[in-house]
Amino acid sequence: MIPGIATLAMLMTGVEAYDWLSKEIEKYKEKILDVYGFGSREERKRSFVQVVPQSMIKPRLDPFGEYARFFTLTAHIQPEEIVFQEFMVEINRKIYGLINSLTEREREVLQKRLVEPRKSITESASEMGITPQAVVAFMASIKKKVQKHLYLSES
Repeated sequence: MIPGIATLAMLMTGVEAYDWLSKEIEKYKEKILDVYGFGSREERKRSFVQVVPQSMIKPRLDPFGEYARFFTLTAHIQPEEIVFQEFMVEINRKIYGLINSLTEREREVLQKRLVEPRKSITESASEMGITPQAVVAFMASIKKKVQKHLYLSES
């Protein structure tokens, strides 16, 4: 599951959760295939991790829960358990790194700009008691954090 707050931050940046996860799988697959010695072209063709979007009942305790995205991952790389666990650790590190980096004000901006009925930046700023320039600055900060945690945090 990609929690709602992360999904909204991704949407603000123009990133679709399914596309991002699919690309992460491709990057991770290549790394794992090299580590576990799957060298031949045929072995690489047979080895993959598949991601399938799922519609599930979403948690309602989180105000961003209805925006959560659920996926079923199927691993077809041996040793399957190790690969899947390593991959999930990496994905969770990125997703929860993003979530933990968001300030309360940035979360409020996500709420005002993406969840509540569409309002102008000026209206959102007025409701939050800040300037429109501050809202734009918070949106830019969110975009930078999405880039940092989801794309640039390769170790």
